[in-house]
Amino acid sequence: MTPEEMRTAEDFERGWSDERIRSAEVSWGPGLVDMLPPALAERVQARARKEGTSDLSVIEAALSQYLDNSAA
Repeated sequence: MTPEEMRTAEDFERGWSDERIRSAEVSWGPGLVDMLPPALAERVQARARKEGTSDLSVIEAALSQYLDNSAA
């Protein structure tokens, strides 16, 4: 094994701390829209450009609106 593979294996064996898991859950990064179907990703990115905000902000707003409306 290469040194990098050894470090990866050791990290896997150690497992993730609760703090590391929490950080991973909230750190989506710019690739978030890559998980969406292409047409939807394009719509999210277009809205973000139009509003001068991030893809994540558009997704958060859409989810909040959806959940607020579905609870009524």
